Amino acid sequence: MAGIELTPRQIRLADRLLRSGQPVTLAALASALEVSTRTVQRDLPAVERWLAGQGIRLSVRPRVGIVVSAPPGQRERALERLSAQRRRHELSPEERQERLRRELLTTRSAKLAYFARRFGVTEATISNDLDRIAPWFAERGLTLIRKPGYGIELQGPERCFRSAIVDLVREGLTDEQLIEGLRRLAEPAGNAVAEAAFSVLLGFVDRETVVRVEAEVRALNHRLPQPMADGSAAGLVVHLALAIERLRAGEAIHIPAETLESLRQTREWQYAAELAGQVSAALGLR
Repeated sequence: MAGIELTPRQIRLADRLLRSGQPVTLAALASALEVSTRTVQRDLPAVERWLAGQGIRLSVRPRVGIVVSAPPGQRERALERLSAQRRRHELSPEERQERLRRELLTTRSAKLAYFARRFGVTEATISNDLDRIAPWFAERGLTLIRKPGYGIELQGPERCFRSAIVDLVREGLTDEQLIEGLRRLAEPAGNAVAEAAFSVLLGFVDRETVVRVEAEVRALNHRLPQPMADGSAAGLVVHLALAIERLRAGEAIHIPAETLESLRQTREWQYAAELAGQVSAALGLR
């Protein structure tokens, strides 16, 4: 496990845990890293596996927090290895702009100062990056708004956010790599290569959700008179997983009545209803 490569955010989480001299709560970690508690929960499994490879154990004490147990000197050695990973993660402008797109699709609003701290650059550099990525969002129906004294906000319909995330996940992957990677996520103990390739997607949705949805879509696809192509099946998995996360967050997904009635008349409606039932049952949704 020592060879696991952490994302920059996971490196910050591991660093915070290693430097904590006492139990630390999810809320405290989220506040320190300026992310949601759900984001911390998503990143913890990878961090825990990496720390286990360093001989360090995490345990959770109810109503107390996360406790780090390490042999003498092991924290310091782990921190040195984190520093080496951090140096490997120094970003080019293109890489930083890709991460910025990802962060904006996740947070939807933030201050320039936050991104400057997050990427270790000046606010002027972030402002220039925003100029470069604004057209990418615009092409996908999303508007990047800058409000003096407030910060940056990404606005647009929910479906456009999901489509933009799908496009971001697809970048650099063929349809075959996309569907194969989704399947590999279900391998026992995970698959480091697949998790690295899908770090973008796993920044938005829970890994188990992706695994369950992919399994149900694959099972349904085998029963279809005309099975979906790999690219279409993979896109459906990602769209469904993202929609489920929004529902879990308490956000409703609205479909106009006319559109819904039109969809009911199609031959695909029966399969869609079947898939919805299977996914709901697999994930315990109501």
